[in-house]
Amino acid sequence: MIGGTKGIVLQDFVTVSSRCAVYAVSDDFSGEQLNNSMIPTAYRRVIEGQVILEDYVSVGTGSIILPGVKLEEGAAVGAMSFVKHTLEGWKIYVGAPCRYVKDRNQNMKQLRGALQNSDAYEESR
Repeated sequence: MIGGTKGIVLQDFVTVSSRCAVYAVSDDFSGEQLNNSMIPTAYRRVIEGQVILEDYVSVGTGSIILPGVKLEEGAAVGAMSFVKHTLEGWKIYVGAPCRYVKDRNQNMKQLRGALQNSDAYEESR
């Protein structure tokens, strides 16, 4: 995760699987400017935008999320997906670039309440 100055926000019950790359900052690779973090900013164009992963978001292994993206509550991204735009909540997306596949079950909201009222939750804190 590369937060830059804009940052990356992970809300509750978010899963980011292994080998994911989440960027709140990136160089512009169009060729109009130089690109490399060692080059002075006067010669570079940096793309920045806060990344937000709301409650219950799941991001599958090896996925890439670009600056300025918001994954709304309950959005799920399949493995090896490429996310360059905000995704609507409670939907499942896959692919590069990712695309909508189907709606996601919201049962985890009820399970959250049950977990938070259990002894197991208190012991884990």
